[in-house]
Amino acid sequence: MLNNYIAVPFTYDANTLLSVVDTSDRTCTPCKKLTVIQVSKILKVSIPIKSILYFKLQPLQPSIIHIDTDISNKNNDSEFALNLPLLNSDKVLMKWYSDNNPNIDFYIYVGPNGTSTPSILENRVTLIDQLYYNNPHIVKINTWHSVQNESIQDVAHFISLRFYSPLELVMNKLL
Repeated sequence: MLNNYIAVPFTYDANTLLSVVDTSDRTCTPCKKLTVIQVSKILKVSIPIKSILYFKLQPLQPSIIHIDTDISNKNNDSEFALNLPLLNSDKVLMKWYSDNNPNIDFYIYVGPNGTSTPSILENRVTLIDQLYYNNPHIVKINTWHSVQNESIQDVAHFISLRFYSPLELVMNKLL
């Protein structure tokens, strides 16, 4: 079982990865299939990648508190992601929360892949853990979490890889 994160001693060329992703002005962009294939080859990852999200967070930009799930299609959920810092990510803070009142419904917003994604207001949660994106990490995404760029001047860039395989297999292949 995954706690909220695991450091992964994974080496890669961040500049090369940044050169193949769509660095449009959107905060979170799903990578196209061709980009997923390119990233897989660059990283020399031997396990299939389900999807990759590219994040471009402006200075002081937070995300909403959410769970990476599609409530209309639970069969496609991922428990975890491999998050790779690309540029200026050392001040990106990922936080995990517990819901203070789980008997009350949550909000729904349209996620980056067009999914029905649950979100929750900050006044309804308690912070339980946090992590700065200084290094590659496997992070838990099937629970309440958020990310925020705490830099006052730098735009942060990172990618988040999701896999078809279970955590144990991914960890064995990456280490």
